[in-house]
Amino acid sequence: MLDNDETDPLEIVENLAEKRDWEFNRIGDDHVAIVIEGLWRNYFMSLSKSHMADGMIKLVCTFELVAKERYSDKLYEVLNLINQEVWIGSFSYCQEKELIMFRYGVSFTEILNPTYEQMSNLLEKSFEYCERYYPVFQMVYSGKSDVMDALDLVLGVTNGEA
Repeated sequence: MLDNDETDPLEIVENLAEKRDWEFNRIGDDHVAIVIEGLWRNYFMSLSKSHMADGMIKLVCTFELVAKERYSDKLYEVLNLINQEVWIGSFSYCQEKELIMFRYGVSFTEILNPTYEQMSNLLEKSFEYCERYYPVFQMVYSGKSDVMDALDLVLGVTNGEA
C-alpha cells in the first residue's frame, strides 16, 4: 500500500500497474503507458497529466478491431448507443488506425488530491468498459452481427419467458 502522502497520480498508477503485473513505461514526468492483457485482447492505456493548473488527468485506452471486410458505418451507430450506456468517459473510433478509443478525464486540485483507491477505480472501470464492449464493436465491425443483436448480448436483454 502507498503512504497517505502519495499525491502524484502517475506514481500511484505505476504502483498499481506493478502490483497487478501490468507492463508499463513512464514516458517523462507527465505520462505513463500501460499494456493490460484482457480476455479478448490487449488494451493499451495511456495516462497523462495536464500542463495547465487544472490538475487534469487524461486516460485513453485503445484497442484494435480486425476484419476482412469492414462495416464502419454500423460502427458509428453502435458507438452512439454504447456511449448512452457509459456513465464515465466515452468511446470513439479512429478510422485511420482502426482503433477504438475510450477516453476519460478527471480533475484533481491542491484540495482534492488523488488517492490510491480513486486511481485504482479509474483504471479498473476503464478496463471493464473496454473489456465489456469489445465484443460488440468487433461483431458489428466484422459484420457478424447487427447492432441491436450485438448490444443485446452484452446488455443481457432476454426474449421470452422463463
